[in-house]
Amino acid sequence: MKTENMDRIVARLLEVKATDAPMLSAFATVDEQGIRSLLAEFDAKADLARSRFQGDRLAAFMDAYEDIRNYLTSDFSSETKGIAIYSRWGEAPFFLPLEFEVPLNQSLVIDTLPHLYPLIELRDRYDKFLLVLMETEKARIIGTSLGSVVHDVVSVIPELRSDAMRTLSTEHYVHIRQEGEAQLVGEKTRIIRDLVEFEGYRHILLGGNKEMCETFHNSLPADLLAMVVTREGGPLVAGQASVMEATKAFKEAEKSESKSRVLMLVDELLIGGLAVAGIEASLKALEDGYAEVLVLDQDFEIGEMREHLIRLAVRAGIEIETVKDSGCLRQLSGVGCLLRYQPDHAPAAQLFAKELLAA
Repeated sequence: MKTENMDRIVARLLEVKATDAPMLSAFATVDEQGIRSLLAEFDAKADLARSRFQGDRLAAFMDAYEDIRNYLTSDFSSETKGIAIYSRWGEAPFFLPLEFEVPLNQSLVIDTLPHLYPLIELRDRYDKFLLVLMETEKARIIGTSLGSVVHDVVSVIPELRSDAMRTLSTEHYVHIRQEGEAQLVGEKTRIIRDLVEFEGYRHILLGGNKEMCETFHNSLPADLLAMVVTREGGPLVAGQASVMEATKAFKEAEKSESKSRVLMLVDELLIGGLAVAGIEASLKALEDGYAEVLVLDQDFEIGEMREHLIRLAVRAGIEIETVKDSGCLRQLSGVGCLLRYQPDHAPAAQLFAKELLAA
């Protein structure tokens, strides 16, 4: 599943209208042992939920759940690690199974609309990134989306013929070699810019030869340099990284970025700057259009409100940052927004000062 496809899927789910029939949203991690226990868990939840429905609504619920169960017991691709299934019967039937190469937290949600948050969290945790592997003779750009390779471009330094090499002085050879490396770096930069502009990549992870990575890093223009994943002030170099290893490294960097967003939120709140926190203030910022980033605790417990916040942000094209294990964010009701501007009616930072200082 590609992230750009994910964006279209989320947009499609956002347009699904509620009907009298229940909408079931199921999320699962795929492995043989897990599916058996998962089915038992889902069956128990479905049995409890049956009492909520009667007549045609009960029939629609049972048919929708049977579709989910049948899909979960079917054969999957060996690469599938996670599944999301949306199912509804009744007057406006809807069935959408999605397979991913990364796991999802298991849950079965019964509501009137598709449950979006697990897909949003998945997209945030496994955001699109470019892995640039720099070697002395070649460079490779691998574009990943939700754990899958979607772009793979290899370039090599032009080779000199052996008879030409014999006639070159060491100084001349070094000069030509440096020109070849500069050509390689320039070509990679052009490719990356195209991928960023036309494919929507937002992060760059470097790997391979450390010296070549540093050369490449130092040659990047400022806008691309800002996308490079860093650690301790320098580029995070992933070594001879496989896509799986690079994804793990990126996830760790993403956690760090999430914490930075929380710190930015806290700093802005304490100075009365471009931030609000709490459910009411965040709703207002999203509804009135001055929110820039929605920062949301992954353990935010009010499910219906979380879905409402997510839907407002997605419709407005606002970035969503999900955060795990943040005491500061929990003290602020688990939600806040970084702002594009501070309207006159935004709540004062002093409302949150006590909670922030306590955290």
